[in-house]
Amino acid sequence: MSQVTIIRGRQAGAASPPGPARVNLYARLAEAIEATRGHSVVYEDVLGEGPGTWHPAPRYPSDKVNCMVWLLLVLAEAYGRAGRQDARQLAMDCLRYYCGQVGFSTRKHYLEQWLAFDPGPLRPVSLREVCAPKRYVSVLEPKVFLARRGFELPLYRMEATVFDTEYVPGPGLLSGVGSLAPGFYVMFAAPTRLCFEQIADRSWPLGLVHCAFLELSGWGDAEPAGPLARCTVHHASIVYGAVMSEPLGVYLEKSATIHQGYVVCELDPAWVPRRRDGDEEALRLALRESQLGAGGFRPYLGF
Repeated sequence: MSQVTIIRGRQAGAASPPGPARVNLYARLAEAIEATRGHSVVYEDVLGEGPGTWHPAPRYPSDKVNCMVWLLLVLAEAYGRAGRQDARQLAMDCLRYYCGQVGFSTRKHYLEQWLAFDPGPLRPVSLREVCAPKRYVSVLEPKVFLARRGFELPLYRMEATVFDTEYVPGPGLLSGVGSLAPGFYVMFAAPTRLCFEQIADRSWPLGLVHCAFLELSGWGDAEPAGPLARCTVHHASIVYGAVMSEPLGVYLEKSATIHQGYVVCELDPAWVPRRRDGDEEALRLALRESQLGAGGFRPYLGF
């Protein structure tokens, strides 16, 4: 069983204003959220590895996203510091693929594996000082996934299928969020059984689901002081087909029957997207995939 590393959160009441690097990052995130608010939200994954690859869909979204693609898009826009499309594409590749090596086999298909193997700017935090955490055990099924997609090669580190992850229940998040500094955080949901019964024809339990940004106000000079002045969840909603922004309490109430709780991650303002060539498994898989030819991807909306 693999564990996602959790760093200890701040003590309740000890939240402090973010430094200049974080403020700059948060400003870019806020701008990217607003700039992508008009994107339509769909269920299927709209991204692939580009023309001429096994999954020839584009590597960067234009006007359609799902919840995961939208989160990656906002992060890529914020961390693509040079502002050019090639810088944003590099950020997207490093967020979406292990070691930045582009390929279906090296794509970060599962949230738990992303956090465990190549988290990039994400650093899971714990609120255990202010609320009791719980454990969510994910059991992944990469072989089933690959069979349904028609992919004949293994995935990166696919032998790791069981993950033990700490999460905070919704009520604990609402009461403990004041211990976090103002700014933007990323949340992943630990699903309930009802969630899987509604959206998937697969066994229980499986992985973390829906991702969102949590914004705690007070990170900018013109904002109210203190994170509890405004707690907003920004997410791409498949139900509404749109990018949504709603108060944390409203979001938690609406999601209570489908989400047990949330893994909360802070964002590293010093993270710089770079492709890494030292991982032999990632390089080997990328090379083998290049020999498969183009257009083999098999859509499957039920998984």
